Amino acid sequence: PILDVLVMMERENQDKAKRSRNVVISGLRQVQGFSDVALIWELFENDLRLPSLPNFNPARILRAGKIIPGKVRPIILICDTPDDAQLILRNARNLRNSGDQYTASSVFINPDRTPVEAALAFENRERRRSYMALHPPSHAGPSPPSFFLYTYSSRW
Repeated sequence: PILDVLVMMERENQDKAKRSRNVVISGLRQVQGFSDVALIWELFENDLRLPSLPNFNPARILRAGKIIPGKVRPIILICDTPDDAQLILRNARNLRNSGDQYTASSVFINPDRTPVEAALAFENRERRRSYMALHPPSHAGPSPPSFFLYTYSSRW
């Protein structure tokens, strides 16, 4: 049993290391006549305003999931280094200030999480929502307790 736990932890760490180079872009619609690469470059230049864009070179870009009419498949962007992925994630909030209303409200950039990380992030969001439902924010009120800032990565 202990050996099994150690093996599972090692697999999780390997999966996490592999995913550290990945970024998931949700909501970026496919446009007839444009490749995903062109759409991502336009998103980065116009909406993210990345400071070191000329140095950026994605290793691979692919659409995840099955093709379902009316649904937008997420893009998995595999960067050369984890630093490139972190640069994109740090600038993801700039999307909310986009001049394009659809991009500002519907395009999201997130880390590629392992199943365990995704489950913990979901639980964290649920706790935050319950807390906020019981304690609506006020301008002078306290912030949510620090346990909402807990992340899987800080534990290992």
